[in-house]
Amino acid sequence: PEDVAGLGRVAELIGLELAEANALWRAQRQQQDAEATLRASRDLQAIIRRERDPDQLLERTTAQLADVFGADGVSIMLANSQGELSVRSSRGLSDVAKLDRKKIGEGISGRVAQTGKPILLSGQVQGGSDPTAS
Repeated sequence: PEDVAGLGRVAELIGLELAEANALWRAQRQQQDAEATLRASRDLQAIIRRERDPDQLLERTTAQLADVFGADGVSIMLANSQGELSVRSSRGLSDVAKLDRKKIGEGISGRVAQTGKPILLSGQVQGGSDPTAS
């Protein structure tokens, strides 16, 4: 009985140590993420300050975003005077996807354009389907 009580106390202490180690790891991870975000922001600002050619600015920004997010596919779409979105710069998109056009509010890109809020996708997205739609 005394050994069982002692083992119980040891288990509690180990649990507390593990919880503290986990909290420390999480805090360090958050700091690393914040530092990476700050570096990416500074890198993008430097690109914007240096680059005068709009097409090159879009290309370099697209490449930087792909690197920062570790993304296989990144695109920047711009709206024309009729409110139709088309790909102006991309990384990892098929030729067919580069030719795609969307109206504001339509699909993932159209929804982002409409709301002004980013959507971070993970995994494979087929045919521009909206994974956030119910």
